[in-house]
Amino acid sequence: MDAFNGRYDILCEHNIFNHTLLQRHMDPDSEYIAILREPLSRKRSDLEYFGYRRKHHLAHGTDLMAHFLQHHQERKAHGAGIIKEFGWRKGMDFNHFLHDVDTRFSVIAILDQLDQSLVLLKR
Repeated sequence: MDAFNGRYDILCEHNIFNHTLLQRHMDPDSEYIAILREPLSRKRSDLEYFGYRRKHHLAHGTDLMAHFLQHHQERKAHGAGIIKEFGWRKGMDFNHFLHDVDTRFSVIAILDQLDQSLVLLKR
């Protein structure tokens, strides 16, 4: 579906944020809003989904999060997690990255606290 003037008013999809790319397709006055799952529940889900238990031959009932947190090398191998979705890349200045996210996004809502997040969005 083509938008008037070749630019879109809304993008509602899971994606890796790339402001340079989005600028080419979105109206210049676009507002950026993100909705995230609560980070710890998301990490637990990731560990289950991506086979952490199987990969490490852990018994059912083992606390995957506790095991993950106790193994520093595993944390490094898993990478930066959620911040990658906001465009983080190795070698970036972290303070600059945080400032960029803070200035580009009007609201970053937490799905598990959607009611409170919608109040922020209204304001």
